Amino acid sequence: MKNWPKVVQVVKTQNPELPAAKVLALVTPVSQLLASWGVENVGEMGEAIAYDPTCHSLTGKAQPGDLVTVTRPGYRHGGALLHRAEVKLV
Repeated sequence: MKNWPKVVQVVKTQNPELPAAKVLALVTPVSQLLASWGVENVGEMGEAIAYDPTCHSLTGKAQPGDLVTVTRPGYRHGGALLHRAEVKLV
């Protein structure tokens, strides 16, 4: 699940002919199911946001509040962090 957003981004922006494009039709229903269960994304692929060490896993060094880019979203459910978003310094 944590790799699907990266696959979707690559297929949509770089190579729509990849064999992985065939699984994209599965991603939307699974994402909708997770949302119906109350699972929320922590960041979106490529989004520039302020670094928060409580919910981000950082590649490199940054201070809280520094601008980072989401390289893989994380997940939260009912306020509990399930998986940290992977980010890198802008």
